[in-house]
Amino acid sequence: MRRHFIAFMSVLLAWIPISDAAEIKRGLSVPLRAGLDSNAGISQKFQLYRGSKALVIGIDDYTNGWPKLSMAVEDARQIAAALKKQGFDVTLKTDLTAVGLQSALESFFVVEGADPDARLFVWYAGHGHTLGGEGYLVPTDAPRPDQKSAFKLKALPMRSLGTYVRLAEAKHAFAVFDSCFSGTIFDAQRALPPTAITYATTRPVRQFLTSGDADQTVSDNGAFRELFLRALNGEETADANRDGFLTASELGLFMNDRVTNLTDARQTPRYGKLSDRRFDRGDFVFALANPGLAPKPKSAPDQISPELVFWRSIEDSEDPAMYKAYLNRFPTGAFVAIARVRQKKLLDALSKSVIAPKSASRRTRRSAPEDVTWSSIKFSDDPEDFEVYLERYPDGKYALDARKKLKNFKK
Repeated sequence: MRRHFIAFMSVLLAWIPISDAAEIKRGLSVPLRAGLDSNAGISQKFQLYRGSKALVIGIDDYTNGWPKLSMAVEDARQIAAALKKQGFDVTLKTDLTAVGLQSALESFFVVEGADPDARLFVWYAGHGHTLGGEGYLVPTDAPRPDQKSAFKLKALPMRSLGTYVRLAEAKHAFAVFDSCFSGTIFDAQRALPPTAITYATTRPVRQFLTSGDADQTVSDNGAFRELFLRALNGEETADANRDGFLTASELGLFMNDRVTNLTDARQTPRYGKLSDRRFDRGDFVFALANPGLAPKPKSAPDQISPELVFWRSIEDSEDPAMYKAYLNRFPTGAFVAIARVRQKKLLDALSKSVIAPKSASRRTRRSAPEDVTWSSIKFSDDPEDFEVYLERYPDGKYALDARKKLKNFKK
C-alpha cells in the first residue's frame, strides 16, 4: 500500500506545474486600501509580485591600494540568507573585479529583470567613493581615486546603474548600498511614506538607500546590516503603520533616523527614488518576517499624532527656527536626529552667508548671520543655545539679552 501511495503522490506532484508553485512561494500578495489612511477599508487583495530576485554583493579583498574590509562579505552572506527565507531567488557574489561587478549588475537587471511581475533587490557592501560629484562603486582591482583616469576606468559610476535599472522590465527595484557616496541618480526623499498600501504603491518604481552620504566614513562593523535585518524581521518599529508590510520608503526613513542618531550624525543614510517620472510612483514592499515582535507604539497606529502633524508642517522648511521649535516641543520625538542635523546645516550655511552692500534693495539684502541665529533661539528654553550664541558672538548686539536669559535659567 505504501509503495502505491508514494507512486500516486509522485505522479500528483509531477502533474502540478512547478512554475506555479514557485510563484506562490516567491511572490507577494498585499491588501490594497481604498485610501491613504491606515484604517481605510480594503478594496482588494492584489498580487503585487509573482517573482522575487536578489543580487547580493560583498567585497572585502581589495588589491590595488584600497584598505581591505572585514565585514562586507559576512554582511552579504547574512543578507542573502535572510532574503532566501523571504522567498527570494538569491545570487551571492563576493570580491568582484571591475569586469565582474559590471557584468553581475548588468545581467541581473537585464536578464533577471525581464519579468514585469517580479521585484528586484540588490545589496552592495564594499567601498564607495564620490569624485567630481559622481558616486562610484569600487571593485577589488580599482586603484585609489587620486589616479583619476585609472580609477574611472575600473570603478562603476552610479549613472551606469541608473541605465541598468531603466533597462529592467520588473515592476519594482530596490538597491541598498552599505557604502558612502553622492546619490547622483536619485532625489533625496523628504516626504513621509504613505500610511497605507494603496493602488499607487503598485506603480513602477526604482528606489535606493545608501548607508552614508558623500565624504562620510561608513563603519565596517556590520551595524548597518544588523539594523536592516532587524527592521526586516519586525524587531524594530520600521513598519510605521503596523500593517505587517515594510515599504522601501518606511525602511529609508527608519534607517535614516536610527543611523543618524546612533552615530551622532557622523553617518547619515540617504534614500530616494530614481529621478525619472516613469519610475518614481510606486513603492517596493517586503512582508515582515515576524510582524508582532516590535513593541507596540504608544498611540494607536490609526491616529495621526500631534508630533507627526507638526513634523509634516516643517519638514521642508529652510528656517532653522522651525526645527528648533520641534526640538523644544518634542525633545524625545521620532525625528529628533533629523531635526538636529537639518538645523545645524542651515545655521552653518547662514553663518557663512555674506551681507549684501547697503546699496542693495531691501528684498535682496540678506539678514546678518547673528540676527538669524538669535531669531532661531530667542524663545528657546535650552540654556545651551544661549551659551553657543555667546561663544560665537561674545560682543554681539544680543549678548546682553543672552546673558540675562542664562541668568534667569540659573535662578
